[in-house]
Amino acid sequence: MSAADPGPGPGATGHIDPMSSDKRVLIIGLVSMVILLAIGVTGAALFTGSACADTEPTAVAPGAGSDAAVPLLRDLLTDEDPGFLQNLEVALDDLEARLGPVQGAVDVTGADALAALDDGRVAAVGERTSVIAADGASVDIAATFADPGRVLGSGRTLFTTALINDLTGQVDAFAVLNDDLEAQTCVDTAVVGEPFAFHLDAGGGELLLFRVEEDSAEPQIELRGADGRIWIQPLQIPTAPPGILAERVTAALADDAVVVSRRIIPGDTDPAMTAHERGDGSERWRVAADDIFGRFGDGVPLWLDTVAVIDRLAVVGVSREIEGGDDREVFAAVAVDVDDGSIAWDAEFDAPAQDIAGASGNSEVVAIARDTGGRTELLSLAREDGALVEAFEPLLGAE
Repeated sequence: MSAADPGPGPGATGHIDPMSSDKRVLIIGLVSMVILLAIGVTGAALFTGSACADTEPTAVAPGAGSDAAVPLLRDLLTDEDPGFLQNLEVALDDLEARLGPVQGAVDVTGADALAALDDGRVAAVGERTSVIAADGASVDIAATFADPGRVLGSGRTLFTTALINDLTGQVDAFAVLNDDLEAQTCVDTAVVGEPFAFHLDAGGGELLLFRVEEDSAEPQIELRGADGRIWIQPLQIPTAPPGILAERVTAALADDAVVVSRRIIPGDTDPAMTAHERGDGSERWRVAADDIFGRFGDGVPLWLDTVAVIDRLAVVGVSREIEGGDDREVFAAVAVDVDDGSIAWDAEFDAPAQDIAGASGNSEVVAIARDTGGRTELLSLAREDGALVEAFEPLLGAE
């Protein structure tokens, strides 16, 4: 203490705040709480453990194959509507016409999709549970993936993910599967400081993700392959919480491009759709929101969902929000040229649907599968102008 500051004399109260220690405790407590909340938002895995364990497969005994596909189907579907089995037999005939004779059939519990692999094998992929790689009628390898594990992709590589949110596609961890369906080095995205990851598409040996920081900064799309990241590029989209952004963004892989679309509102200045080069992620073209509202604008937000890329056309479902609720209805489809972003045609449906379940096609038609309230209806549209060629009744048994 200097001579100029003799300190409090006898009877002086001084400048000590009797609450100062309590204030310090409160401040420390509040700061700690804010830090803990931030950690909880950005990386719950810090406390709960890595989600990589959810990507690990469990090997199971391969099932026996059959060289008689239709008899096996009859055995499996004895309680089904006979018309449903008849439709399946017609579908098998169509496959044989296009791909050659069916070599065999295997009962794959939990599988609901097929993925062609580049080595000639076929993967029977279940949304949550099973995958079997088969060559002809013989099953090589079988594995199961417990919820929330998923299997994605086709081509050179399949991926396994821990998909924790069906609505947004949020991924906590993902790994590459080798030829024996074993998970390789896992990438854990649920750690502090790691951007959130959301699944967009997978195919041709690559995985497409939407990435965004916890504070909604730096929205990006990322393409990954068997050896890791191929590229990551920014997306120009409005700001919103990460989960809401991911729900509003969809994308599909073309042979040489990635086509991205999103929810738009009247007056939007950010693009409604963009395409990026599959090789390096650079932007190829963009479609302005006004171009979409010029065709369908009625003053309500519109949702654009990239359903599939068929040859050089990206098929995009168009939905409107239903007033007074969180639901929406699909009322049209748009076909966009993958090469230059020009809109080839749009087709409005006679009656709205709940969802577009998928799309396929060839050089003459684009086939769209619509969910019409628990049943699937097929629309065949002319590839040139989107005119309705034929509408098939809801599939029997597809309820």
